[in-house]
Amino acid sequence: MKRILLFIFIYFLGLGNVQSSKSVVNSNRHLLAEQSDAIVQLQIGQDYHEGNGVPQSDEQAAKWFLSAANQGLAEAQLKLGYMYWNGIGVFKNIDESIKWYRLAALQGNSLAQGQLGWIYLYGDGVPPDFKNALKWSSLAAKQGNVKAMHNLGRMYTEGMGVKVSYPDAIAWFRSAAEKGFAKSQYNLGITYANGLGTPRDYKEAIKWYRLSANQGYALAQANLGWMLAKGKGEPKNLQESSKWYLLAAEQGITNAQFLIGNRYYNGFGLVQSYEQALKWYLRAAKEGHVPAMHNLGVIYREGQGVDKDLSHAANWFHSAAVKGWVDSQFNLGLMFAKGEGVPQSDEEAIKWYRLSANQGLAQAQTNLGWMLAEGKGEAQNHEEALKWYRLAADQGVANAQYALARRYLKGTGVPQEYDTALKWCRLAAEQDYVQAQALLGWMLSVGKGGAKDPEEALKWYQLAAKNGDPTAQYYLGNRYYDGVGLPQNFQKAFQWFLLAAEQGDEHAMHAVGTLYFTGKGIKKSESEAFKWFNLAADKGSAESQYNLGFMHYKGLGVPQSYTKAKKWFRLAAAQGTPQAQFMINTIFSKSFLLKPDAKLLYMWLLVLQKSGVNSGVFDYPIVQSAFLGLSQQEIVIAESMAERCVLSKYKNCGAQ
Repeated sequence: MKRILLFIFIYFLGLGNVQSSKSVVNSNRHLLAEQSDAIVQLQIGQDYHEGNGVPQSDEQAAKWFLSAANQGLAEAQLKLGYMYWNGIGVFKNIDESIKWYRLAALQGNSLAQGQLGWIYLYGDGVPPDFKNALKWSSLAAKQGNVKAMHNLGRMYTEGMGVKVSYPDAIAWFRSAAEKGFAKSQYNLGITYANGLGTPRDYKEAIKWYRLSANQGYALAQANLGWMLAKGKGEPKNLQESSKWYLLAAEQGITNAQFLIGNRYYNGFGLVQSYEQALKWYLRAAKEGHVPAMHNLGVIYREGQGVDKDLSHAANWFHSAAVKGWVDSQFNLGLMFAKGEGVPQSDEEAIKWYRLSANQGLAQAQTNLGWMLAEGKGEAQNHEEALKWYRLAADQGVANAQYALARRYLKGTGVPQEYDTALKWCRLAAEQDYVQAQALLGWMLSVGKGGAKDPEEALKWYQLAAKNGDPTAQYYLGNRYYDGVGLPQNFQKAFQWFLLAAEQGDEHAMHAVGTLYFTGKGIKKSESEAFKWFNLAADKGSAESQYNLGFMHYKGLGVPQSYTKAKKWFRLAAAQGTPQAQFMINTIFSKSFLLKPDAKLLYMWLLVLQKSGVNSGVFDYPIVQSAFLGLSQQEIVIAESMAERCVLSKYKNCGAQ
C-alpha cells in the first residue's frame, strides 16, 4: 500500500513538472542570478526589457542590469548607461549614464567607448570635451567601431581637438564608408564633390552618394539628385534626379521638398502639376524654407493649382520678405503700390522697394527711383531718384536707362545734357525697349546730342513701330505720306497710321480720318472720316475738332447742322486753331453778319497765311462780297492786326 501511494505521489509530482517546466527553468535562472551569476542576470534583464517569456518591464530590466553591472559585466554596464541616458526604467541621469559607459569602456567595450566619444564630441548633456572625444573615439575606432571612425573623420574635418586635416578625415571616412556606414559614405562624397583634401572627382562623389542614398540616407539622396540634375559625374538625368529628390523630400529634407516642388511646377523630370508643386512648397515653407514661401506667393498670386488669392499671396511674400528674401520684398512693394491683396499704401510700397533695392535688385531700384521722382510715399527727391535709377541702369535695366535718358533730356534733377541723354537712350533702345527706340529715333531726327542722322533715326523708328510703339508708327506713317526718307506710299502710310490710331494715338486718329476724307491710300469714306475725327476730337485734337465743325457746316458725311458746327469750331478755336477762330469770329458772329468787316476778313486771311493754313476762306460768299473795295490804309491796319494776332498766339485777334 505504501509503495503504491509513493508511486502515485511521484507520478503526480512528475506530471506537475511537465506542465510547468518553463517556470522551473525561470526559477532555476533566478536562483542562479540571485547567486550572483552576472551573465544570467544580464539575460534576465534582457528578457524583461524585451518581454521575452516574462511580462515586459524596463524597471525589472534595469534592476537586473544593475546587478550584473555591479559585478563588472561590461555589456550590462553598457546597457545600464543606455537606460540612464534615455530614462528607460530609471530616472534620466546623465552623470550615472556616463559613469556606467566609462566603466564598460575601461574594459574595452567598443560600443561604450564610441558612445563616450560621441557624448564628449557633441557636448550632449555635458560640456564638449574634444580631448576625451578623441581618446574614446580612437579606442573604439581601432576596434572597428564605424560610428567612432565617422566621428574621427568629422573631428579632422572641422578641427575639433585636432588640427584640420582632410587627408586624415578622408582616411577615417573611407574606413567607415567601406564598412557600409551611410553617413561616412555621404561625407566622402562631399570631399570628392568639393575637392577637400583630394582632387575634385565628381565620379567618385556620385559613387559614394549613391551608396549612401541606397541605404536611405536623406542628405545623400538630395545631393545625388542635385548631381544628376547638373550632369556631374554622370550624364544629366532629370528623371533619376527627381526620384532621389522625392525620396529625400519624403524624409523631410526641406531643400529637396523645395526642389521637387520646382520640378512639378516647371514639369522638369516629372509630369507638370501645380497641385503637387503647391503641396511640396507648403511642406518646405512650414519648415521655414524661405524660397518656398516666395514661390507660394507666386502660386497664389497667379492662381496656379489653387484659386487665385492675392491676400494669401501677400501673406507668403511677407513671410519671405521679413526673412530678407529680395524678390518677395519687391513683390510685396508692388502689391502695396497697386493695392492688390493689401490696402494700397505708397509708404509701405516704398519701404519694401527700398529693402529690396538695398540688396541690389535692379527692378526694385528702378521702381524706388520712380516713386522718389514722383513724390510717392515720401517727399519728392530727384537727387535720390537719380541715384537709384543710375544703379539700376548700370545693371542694364532698360526702363531705368530710359528714365535717365528722359531726365537728362529735360534737365530734371540733373543738368540738361543731350549727349548723356542720347547715351542712355541708345543703351535702352539696344535692349529692344520700345519707348527708348522711339525717343532715340526722334533725338537723331532733330539732332539732340549729336548731328542729325535721318537714316539712323528712321531705322530706330521702324524698330519701335514694328514693336508696337504708336508714336513711332505715326512717325513712320508720316514718312510714307510725305515721301521723306522713304518712297511716298499712301497705302503704307494709312496702314501705319491705323496701327497707331487703334492704340489711341490722337494724331494718328486724325491722320486716318484725313486719309478717309481725301481717299488717299484707302477708299474715300466721309462716314469713316467722321468716325475717326470724332475719336481724335474727343481726345482733344484741335484739328479734328475743326474738321468736325467743317463737316457739320457743309453736311459732309453727316446731316448739316450749324449748331454742331459751331460747337466744334468753338472747341478748336479755344485751342488756338486759326481757321476755327476765323469761323467763330466771322461766319458764326451775329454782329459780323449784320455788318461785315472787310478789314477783319483780310486780317484773318493774313493770319491763316502766316500760320501755313490753306483754308479756302474765299470760298465763302460773304468773304468774297465783303473783301471788295478795301483801302490801302485799311490793308495796313489789317496787316498790323494780323501780326498782333499771331504774336499773341491767336489770343488777341479783335479790331484795333
